[in-house]
Amino acid sequence: SDAWRGAENGGGGGGGEAGGSACEDGVVEVVAEELAERIQRVVRAGLPRWMIIGDPGIGFAKDQVGNLQLLKPAALQKLSWRLKNTPLLVGASRKRFIGALCDEDDPQRRDWGTVATSCAASSGGVCMVRVHNVEATAMALRVMDAITAAPGPGAVK
Repeated sequence: SDAWRGAENGGGGGGGEAGGSACEDGVVEVVAEELAERIQRVVRAGLPRWMIIGDPGIGFAKDQVGNLQLLKPAALQKLSWRLKNTPLLVGASRKRFIGALCDEDDPQRRDWGTVATSCAASSGGVCMVRVHNVEATAMALRVMDAITAAPGPGAVK
């Protein structure tokens, strides 16, 4: 159905204004509103909520600043919360904004930028990432998990 296609393609979201946290909140709010609407349509069409994963649509209808703001861990956590703790998927693999940041026109040479976006997404609590280079991303995320799980200073061993 059209509702399902809209939800699986993520919320288009405008936003992307340069600046501080007010703009960051703006892109999160726009994406949250659009995704929430799509999720509700899918739920009304009969798909159980527990089967839904939200995709904020990194690289779609947002400028570079908007994509970067949305990839901040606090922004992803807020987005999930605004969507009633809907699990999130980030699909930033080899996107054009990575190429622009790294001055790399060849998408196949953007994997290290993708690894960075995947680590940022993981820090934001995202449950799934879509990538092309699974091996590099899996290695980086295993290290991120170990860092996150390590006891803090002064912790009892």
